[in-house]
Amino acid sequence: MTYHRLTVKLIAAFAAAVIIPGIVLGIIATRALRHEEAYLENLLEDTLRVEVDQAVDLIRNEIKSMGDRLAQGLSLPGEEGNDAVFKAWKKDSDLVEVPFLVSRENRIIWPKDGKGTSSGDDDFLADNRDLLSDKRTGQSFQNAALLPESDGADRDEIGADGSGRSVREEKYLDLKKALSQPRLKEKLAVAKFRGSPEARSKLYQQTESQNQEVLERNVITRQQAASGSVRDRTILVAQDLNFSRSTAGVDHGFIPRLTGSKLEIFFWKKIPPEGEIAGCLVNLKAFTGKILSVLPIPYSATRLMTVLNQNGSPLIDPLDEGTGREWKRPFVSREIGELLPRWEVAAYLSDPAALASRARLQSLIMGVLIAILLIAILLGGFLIFRSVNQEILLARQKTTFAANVSHELKTPLTSIRLFAEILEKGKQPDREKQKHYLKLMVSESKRLSRLINTVLDFSQIEEGEKTYHKQIIELTDVVRRATENLKVPLEQRGFTIRTKGIDATVPVLGDPEALEQVLINLLSNAEKYSGKKKEIEIAVSVKDDRAIITVSDRGIGIPKGTAKKIFNKFYRVDDHFTTRVKGTGLGLTIARAIMREHGGEVVYQPREGGGSCFSITIPIV
Repeated sequence: MTYHRLTVKLIAAFAAAVIIPGIVLGIIATRALRHEEAYLENLLEDTLRVEVDQAVDLIRNEIKSMGDRLAQGLSLPGEEGNDAVFKAWKKDSDLVEVPFLVSRENRIIWPKDGKGTSSGDDDFLADNRDLLSDKRTGQSFQNAALLPESDGADRDEIGADGSGRSVREEKYLDLKKALSQPRLKEKLAVAKFRGSPEARSKLYQQTESQNQEVLERNVITRQQAASGSVRDRTILVAQDLNFSRSTAGVDHGFIPRLTGSKLEIFFWKKIPPEGEIAGCLVNLKAFTGKILSVLPIPYSATRLMTVLNQNGSPLIDPLDEGTGREWKRPFVSREIGELLPRWEVAAYLSDPAALASRARLQSLIMGVLIAILLIAILLGGFLIFRSVNQEILLARQKTTFAANVSHELKTPLTSIRLFAEILEKGKQPDREKQKHYLKLMVSESKRLSRLINTVLDFSQIEEGEKTYHKQIIELTDVVRRATENLKVPLEQRGFTIRTKGIDATVPVLGDPEALEQVLINLLSNAEKYSGKKKEIEIAVSVKDDRAIITVSDRGIGIPKGTAKKIFNKFYRVDDHFTTRVKGTGLGLTIARAIMREHGGEVVYQPREGGGSCFSITIPIV
């Protein structure tokens, strides 16, 4: 498999494992951020709904307590007469506004109709005489969720013998017993009613078919406002009942009377043994005051809470905003129940803009974190991809290196063998030719030694085991020896070698063999990658206490963008010319490593007019 095919497969794997999942993650995260405000609203709504539910429970408990206190404070009529009893009752409780007493036959005993009654008594009789005497009906309110038909699912679990045993498994007996508790049963029924639009629709249809009325709520919930729908209907069902039926079945209680925008509340209590009914018109101001006294703290930094009456007006305005707030559009609200029709506990955001601001801040923070995560994933993936790609390239280069070394070893060995066989068989009697062949054999032997030394030096450098025998030497002597070693093959190939400054005295501290190897590597490259103009110039100079050796040629040069790579191990410029020239790709790597160990450097720069120029720098002693 070629390097390019491996690279394509690696890119495909990188895209499948990193880029595509990263993009998908970014899209999902971005979509999630768009819903951040809605998420915060839902979270806050759940919290406020718990508070509102608790407030409703507190109010309902307080109403029950008020009923119990009124019942306990109402003594039986004694010898002193109803007037004294009712005066004492009224004095004892600020909830009592106008007392009344109705006989078993629905005859009004108190207030007495006639002279001596107050204007309040007269107004009370005028408004309620027919109602108390069963001559006309009034609206009675019932929780739709508690209608008998809504309990059918529960009744299906009861045994046919009426024993209350489950028809499924006895392990549910404890659960059935818990569900039989009135308060828990009511909560479950209301929760089911709220959470099931189908159940609500069915119950509303059923009540309307029985000529019962379903009231509308005063408020528009947040979901309805967002969808643009009309007001929801209340959980209460109203039907017309006379006073006798409204008071049947229990000993005492409240009867709300909703007439248009006006609400009146009656308290009543059965008086044994005659079955008379005593009660009063409740003082609504005192009644609402006691309700508000049990309400949680109405204002906090997050929300404000109040009670809305039958007209949708707040009983308490924590911030004195008046008409500045849309009271009929609470953030969360819940109806109080059948004792206070169309009354609701409502919660509002203290600062509606703060939620959007908080959502934007969290979205910004999350967006930055997601961006950092995506960048980290992509950057990490890219680094892994590059590392694996480099490993693949390195493996390819090592394979090429092995092939090139084999070729490099084979060429001088073949030449040495050829000339040796000619001399052995005496095929060349000319003494000058023989000397020339011997020189070539020596040159090829040195070339073979250099190649072997190159591989060994690279191995030692990689393992950190390369040692240098440094001493004070004349740098120009090293230059002369390196030039002499390559003079024969260079002249044979038609090269012209010019030297400058090699007669100067330039003392340096270094390993002469290692420095000579550096120069030979540079001269060999100049030979391999030469152009039509075969000339090499070697110059020695001194600048700022550093010796500089430049090796310049008129060869093919180095393509742009690859100048930094030519010193990497196994790297060879990949073009149509260099692929025909065999090499190990280690010469410049070893040269730079040697010079850096000597406190110097090897640098490349293109030569003006074409070609390459390599400069070696080393400190002067």
